[in-house]
This record gives sequence, structure tokens and C-alpha cells, in this order.
Amino acid sequence: MGLRVGTNSGALTALRNLRRNSAAEVKTLERMSTGMKINRGSDNPAGLVVFQQLRGDLFALDQAISNTQSAQNLVNVADQALVTISDRLVNLRGNVIAALNTGFGGPESQTALRDAINQSLNAIDRVGATTRFGDQNLLNGNLSFQITNASNDLEEINVQGGSFNGSVPTAVQVNVSAAATRAEAGGQVSAVQSGSATVNITGSVGTEQLSFAAGATLADVTTAINSVSEYTGVEATAAGVVQSVGFGSSQSVKIEEVSGDLDGIDPGIANGTDIVATVDGQTAGGRGSTIEISSNQIQANIRVTEGAVGNFTFTVAGGGATFQLGPVAGGADDVTIGIGPVNSFTLGGSSGLGSLSSIRSGGANSFGSNPGGALAVLNAAVGEVGSLRGQLGSLSRNVFQVNVDAAGVAFQNLSASSSELADANFAEELTMAVRNKLVRESGLRVLAQANMNPGIAMRLLAF
Repeated sequence: MGLRVGTNSGALTALRNLRRNSAAEVKTLERMSTGMKINRGSDNPAGLVVFQQLRGDLFALDQAISNTQSAQNLVNVADQALVTISDRLVNLRGNVIAALNTGFGGPESQTALRDAINQSLNAIDRVGATTRFGDQNLLNGNLSFQITNASNDLEEINVQGGSFNGSVPTAVQVNVSAAATRAEAGGQVSAVQSGSATVNITGSVGTEQLSFAAGATLADVTTAINSVSEYTGVEATAAGVVQSVGFGSSQSVKIEEVSGDLDGIDPGIANGTDIVATVDGQTAGGRGSTIEISSNQIQANIRVTEGAVGNFTFTVAGGGATFQLGPVAGGADDVTIGIGPVNSFTLGGSSGLGSLSSIRSGGANSFGSNPGGALAVLNAAVGEVGSLRGQLGSLSRNVFQVNVDAAGVAFQNLSASSSELADANFAEELTMAVRNKLVRESGLRVLAQANMNPGIAMRLLAF
């Protein structure tokens, strides 16, 4: 290599490499100080775009998890309030049973029990009216769905949830292809019994044994069967048909002839059938005359008039509470639930005898006027509260908790992907920092050496 004074090519080369290495050292120190691999767009343009998208997804997913946990807490508050109401109902049943024990205690005892029943009903109404989550009332009906334009044969519509577009009315189509039936014994009771007979009649409630004398008329037999229907769940029509009181596959009639022959009736067992229907084209379950549908579109129980068959409609006009459980609006990422009013004016209605308010003093089903009706209403109310608790519990466990778990896994995986793109690898950066330091020091020494070349040329001129 020649010796030149005007241009020191070696020094320029060393200086260029030193600058480049110094820039790399500064970038390494920047990454180590910020902990980020991408600090500006020029670091990784394509990676920055992906990182920003992941960052947005992570924030949305984190908020969705928070939303789900809030929804779960709301449901838990409602559930605990229903526990209190359930306890009151159990105590009410005990009070009614105690009140029927008229052989013990006097008028004062009956008055005290009457007051206890009325106060328990007031307590149920108070819990239903005051249960809140923040500013949101939970059991006073504010969270129930608004049902409009229901066909007359849809006697009761209880929508618990579904995918509804906010306040935009959603029409629901119900098609009943087969109505629920009673369990019905074969044949009909003869007008007059030719001989005496003793039979056991068993229904869904229990068994009773009846004896009929020779010559007993149709009216005599039907009156005898109907007199014990409260204890058997079996009744007889004026035409002599022996059938279950209720509808559905849970109802049965069993006629067992102990002696003689109940003329016109075939001994044996018969069962009822449940309603067969579809809701918005999807096959629904049946329990007696009640349609039970649980799909992503709608979760509801719909009671149909006994014997009604055909196409029916109703509209969900709004209401309910919508929870955003995912990072995307609509579809499976949000859930809308409904909680109807829980008080003495609504509970017990499934009994067909009236609501809990009817067991108050002077009511149609008070223990003084209709103790059997009071117990039936209370049993129905207990079942309704238990059913509502089951729905809320299933929602909390199978929707909210599952969503939290799944979203947590997604958040973890997205975080790992984001970290891989943008977080600095300190082991790698430290290795590079040590290398850059050594290269910088080496570069400085080389530059110093290169700067000595012009001096050597000048010394040649001295000769």
C-alpha cells in the first residue's frame, strides 16, 4: 500500500467502521435501557405493524376478561339474594304446615303464624326490590326481556337469554307439531258395574285403593276416583275416561285390579307425552306443555295452551342485560341475559292456582281457606327459584368462567407473540454490547494506527 499525505484511505475506512459500530452500540444500549426490541418504526417496520395489532388485541382481550368477571360477580350477587328468598320459602312451608295443626294451640297461635307468613312474604318482596349490583337492580324486573305480540296460545314466555340486537325487536317463530298429552287408561268406565271390584289407582302423586259395589253407576265411579285425585294425580271425566291430572311424560296412570273387574277399563300402565316443537327452526325440548329451548340464538321456556298445535310467534322487543365477553362486537362475543321480577306477585304462578300473594291472610290460597293450594303454590315457588338459580349458576360456570379461562389462555399466547416481536432479549443484547465494546476499542486502535501513516510519509521526506 502506498504512503500518501493528501488522503488517508486507511483512516477513513477505520473511521467509517467505527461510526457504524458506535451506532450499533448505541442501539444495543437503547434496547437494554427500554427493554424493547422495537423502539421506532425503522427498527422493524413490518414487525411494528404486527406488534401494534397484537397490542390492541391484548388491551381488548384484557377488558373482555374484566367484563366477564364483572358479569360473574353480578350473577353471584343475584344468586345469593335468591338463596335468601329460597330460605324464606322453606320457612313459609313450615309455617303453613304448622298452621294446619289446629289441634294444638289456640287462636293466638294461629294469629302468630298468620303474621309470620305475611312478614315472610314482605321480606321476599323487600329482597326482590333492593338487590342491586352497583346502581343496577337485579330482581325487580329491570333485567327482564320485553315480550310483545305474543300469540294467544303462548300462555307464558320466560326468555333467559340469547343473541338479540339491542333494542331492535327480534321476532321468534314457534312451531308445535304435537301437543302434550295426558296419561290415559285404556277404555271408558261402563255406565253400570256388573259386579263388585277393588282396584289400586296409581298416578304421579301416589296410590289409593278404591272399592266399587255391583251396580255402581258411572257417576259413582268417577266421583270416587276424583275424590282421591289430590293423592293420586289421576282423575276421571264425566264420560268415564281415567286420565292423569297433568300433561307430559312425567304423568302416568296405572290401574291394578285387586279383585273383581272395573268394567270398561283395561288394567295396566299408561304414560303421557311431552310437547313436540321447534323454535326458529331448531328442535326444542319438551316438558309437559312447556317448550324448553337453549341455543346460541335464544334460551327460553315457553308454556303453550294445552292441546294447541300450529305456528305461533312472539317478539323480544328489548330489555335484558348484555355483557361484552370478547374483543369483537356482536356474535358469540356478547351474551344477553334476562332476570324476571322475583316477588310474591310473580313467584308460584306455575302452580296454576295463583302467586305467593294469594297465601296471605284472606287470600284465595291462605292456609285457612285452601291449605292444599297454599302448599302447591309454595312448592311451585320453590321450584321457580331453584330453576332460576340453576340458570344463573349454569351461566356463571359454563359461560362466564369458561370465557375467563379461554380468554386467559388467549391473552397468554398473544402476550408471548407480542413479546417475541417487541421485547429485547437481554442475553442477546448483552452479548452484542460486549462485542460492540470490543470492536469499538479495536476500531479506535486501528484508527490511531492509520493516522500514523502520514507521519511515516513525512519522515521519508527528511532524507
